[in-house]
Amino acid sequence: MKCRRVYIIAQLILLINLLTLHGCSGNNPASEKWEIAVPKGWYLSLNNSQVNLLKAKEKKNSYSLFLDRTENIEDANYYIHIAESIYPDRNKIQTLTHLETNHWYFERLWWFEEYKNMLIPYAITGDTVNFYIEKYKQRKEKIKNKETKNEWKGSNKNRIEFSYTANIVEEGTYTDDNGNQQQKIRVIMQIRWYEYCGQPCGWGFEKRRDIVFMGKNRVVQVIGDGIISKWISTHQQPYAPEQWIKY
Repeated sequence: MKCRRVYIIAQLILLINLLTLHGCSGNNPASEKWEIAVPKGWYLSLNNSQVNLLKAKEKKNSYSLFLDRTENIEDANYYIHIAESIYPDRNKIQTLTHLETNHWYFERLWWFEEYKNMLIPYAITGDTVNFYIEKYKQRKEKIKNKETKNEWKGSNKNRIEFSYTANIVEEGTYTDDNGNQQQKIRVIMQIRWYEYCGQPCGWGFEKRRDIVFMGKNRVVQVIGDGIISKWISTHQQPYAPEQWIKY
């Protein structure tokens, strides 16, 4: 009986270890395989980077939101979720920018500077998108409250735009080391933020990030991470060339 009890306990421990190793986690689309290779210097944070909104679209005189995480191919959500979960090396960001954070060891850094209480992205991740969704909601509510009070209803004093798209491109197939055919997949992530708060108060930026997969479990390229230039409104240039705010 004692040996039987020891055997059962050993089997339970083995089962727990197997579940831990393979990362069983409900509806996480990337949990089916933890063994996802990424280029040196980047790391995965699969359980903490889920975008809260999948699709959204609204366009008013004072605010505009567009989110589209495409689902035009099989396993699209799998690739997009992994792409949004890839974070750059914290030390690389801090070395380039001298950025200081309170708990840098635990921080999933995706930004390189702060501007007007906003975080400017070094990389596009799930945290990036969720951050700007929340900022958009906050700005939108302030604009609507002011419009309700008829402070400047119908004017161009305050406008805001946020858009995020994640598109997938199939780029053919290749034969892996085991002779199996694997797909080459590119996830193209693009983010755009523009805010106008009265002349000459306004700013914005655009950023693109490409994640290239060779098969479902191997990321071979991360393109687009780095410091970007912001557009800042001036009397001479009140809006960016492709900005939605026109007069």
